[in-house]
Amino acid sequence: LAKWIGLGDFHGSELPFVFRNWLEFIKPIDPFQSPRHMSDIISCTWTSFADGHDPNGGTNESKWLPGCQDIHGRYSAWPSFGPDRFFYTLKAVPEVHGILADNYYPDDTFPRDEKCDLWDQLGMYMPWVHEEVTQDSQRSLVV
Repeated sequence: LAKWIGLGDFHGSELPFVFRNWLEFIKPIDPFQSPRHMSDIISCTWTSFADGHDPNGGTNESKWLPGCQDIHGRYSAWPSFGPDRFFYTLKAVPEVHGILADNYYPDDTFPRDEKCDLWDQLGMYMPWVHEEVTQDSQRSLVV
């Protein structure tokens, strides 16, 4: 999808796949890949995370959500957040990759540190983002 519309993986681009709406508009963009298949992958990982706090469904296959049997165990496991700096790329066959500090085209599926640091830099101008809410606090907590 990203290569056809030139926007990359923009914020919210996953929503048609999560909620399985507008898939008929996505199919003509890349007629050789099934948007329904990617929708199954994304829906399964999102609902598994919401249900059991594990996008991979956990180790007990009997507790996998209905419809996730064909997804869990078939593709790379979604990596845990941590200092190892891995991310999950949702290509036709999802893969796990390491984040590179200086990632440039053609291997630029995840932004380099310089671009990600923008949010850390902006955060210092938004003191309410990480504050705890107290009775004395007059600011709103933004999560």
